[in-house]
Amino acid sequence: EEEEEEEVEKTGLDKDGQPFTSEQMLQIEAKLKQALDRDLKKLKPKAIKTKHLKVTEEPLKSVKKTRRAAPDWQIVVDLILTSIKTRLTKLSSSAADAVEDLHMEMTASNVAAIFNLCYSFCVLLAVSFGKNISWGVLTGLKTVFGVVLFEANTSTSWFKLYFWIAFTFALLYPFAAVPALKLAQQGRLGQETNGAPARFPSKMFFFTNFLSFVGSTLYVPVIKTLLQALSCDYSSTTWTLYKDTDIVCWESTHLAYVMSTAVGLLAYYPISTFVSPNLQFRDKSLDLKFDTSFLIVASQLKLIISSIITFFPQPSQTVVALSVSCVLFCILALVCIKMQPCLVKRANYWISACYIAISWACVSALLGTYMDDSNATIICLCCGWTFIFATCAGFYIHDYGMCCRRRKKLLPMMSFSGTGNVEAMRLKKSTSLDDNQQRLMRSGSKPVTMDV
Repeated sequence: EEEEEEEVEKTGLDKDGQPFTSEQMLQIEAKLKQALDRDLKKLKPKAIKTKHLKVTEEPLKSVKKTRRAAPDWQIVVDLILTSIKTRLTKLSSSAADAVEDLHMEMTASNVAAIFNLCYSFCVLLAVSFGKNISWGVLTGLKTVFGVVLFEANTSTSWFKLYFWIAFTFALLYPFAAVPALKLAQQGRLGQETNGAPARFPSKMFFFTNFLSFVGSTLYVPVIKTLLQALSCDYSSTTWTLYKDTDIVCWESTHLAYVMSTAVGLLAYYPISTFVSPNLQFRDKSLDLKFDTSFLIVASQLKLIISSIITFFPQPSQTVVALSVSCVLFCILALVCIKMQPCLVKRANYWISACYIAISWACVSALLGTYMDDSNATIICLCCGWTFIFATCAGFYIHDYGMCCRRRKKLLPMMSFSGTGNVEAMRLKKSTSLDDNQQRLMRSGSKPVTMDV
């Protein structure tokens, strides 16, 4: 009889094959509850697992386990994003207590970037070592700085060679920058085909370093050399170029140089000023990157400096050129101190110190010009540079001397790009916050910025 009743309950039909009524269903439910209570008394409390049976007014065709309804998907997403934001806020607060120091790996790309930066400083320093300035025992450096700046200090015949070299670089750069811009938009600039950062001696390594060297490092030499084709000496009856007296101004040969200058500046200046800063920031093989706004401002100041030293070449105009250059170098140093443009924060100390040292070289050159004493110029330069770099070293040691001991090791971080894509970083637990940020910066992303 019990087996018959169980079979009836499973099928949902009574003995006559008719569906259960509401009263019969309530009776079946009462029997099930009594059987369940009887079984529960025999079990231990830890082994109890409740079962929910749902009885409706409709015919009971089968007894099924009911599941708890899942929440709406939008609620789940909001909960996940809120949890992530809370966690990242905690990481940010912990990062604020740690010393901000982005580690730079000594890869071939970073070594090349350091070389380009040093070359740029030498180009700016060459302004203080013009041919009209006396440096005594340091006079031999004029030849070196002349080569760096594409300056023909010894013979006018070098002007033609330097001019066509600068013109060639100015024409080649746009043809290299356009495909580089496409790679940057695709997120593949500075990457190998397998997605790894470009290493020496790959094609991408030489391609990115060519862009950086021509677009940034040679900015002042190329602009200045092209502008020199417009600098004429009108003091004599025959107008000639300052850099090459064999070329008569505004005649057939000079007009060819003027047209070449116009074409070169139109091809080189816009791209090297506004595109090159973005290319270096999107280069994923590079750690030593700079804020694009700073590079654009620096390019405009360098353009003014190039124009000053080009159109004021006479000895009587040396004071004007040095004074204006000194003021512009001081402005550049102040902007660097204020903006802290380099992503490797500890490098900003030395970069700012180099700009201040270059401006002090102009002050020393002015002092030597007024006093007509090369020894006073050298003494002033050495004393000023010693003070500048000693002060920089003091600040550096104060802020980063115990950096390795004060670093806080944090959990892996996540970077959220402006398009909403999430780039998860799988890092070792021993990796510090500085390494995490450094790798995020190398990929062109900014760490810990997200709105739910």
